[in-house]
Amino acid sequence: MKQIISFIVATVVMSLSATFSFAIDRGLSMEVIRAPPERERLLKLIDDDFARGVFASLEFVGAEEQGELDGAIESKWCGLTPAILQSLFDSKFVQKSDVDDFVQMPERIAEKFDVYGVRSIGYRQFGVGANNIEKCLTLYIIDMK
Repeated sequence: MKQIISFIVATVVMSLSATFSFAIDRGLSMEVIRAPPERERLLKLIDDDFARGVFASLEFVGAEEQGELDGAIESKWCGLTPAILQSLFDSKFVQKSDVDDFVQMPERIAEKFDVYGVRSIGYRQFGVGANNIEKCLTLYIIDMK
């Protein structure tokens, strides 16, 4: 049985190696295209049960990865009310911060917001940004390296 598994693994590795060599020899790009993060995956990354419930109640608009591999995810959530936003601060999911603290997060965040919140749990940072005129907020999840 071990010989069969070893043979299968060796065959797959050789096949992939040959495919990459063929593509590189032909000048083809071997860029890996990844699907954007899904709602359920993002909810699992939120460590706080209350905050997870808040985001589950909001409408997930979309997300994209910003950093290397899974380093940083920017997601947009709509259906926000002032009370919902305040509850994220009251529950200590994030702490209100100024733009300087927000911009010092590990990944470059260029968007300007009226309200900022950040929190670090050691291996991961959370950032929340919202504008007073929109009913949406942006959630940043950044895994520390």
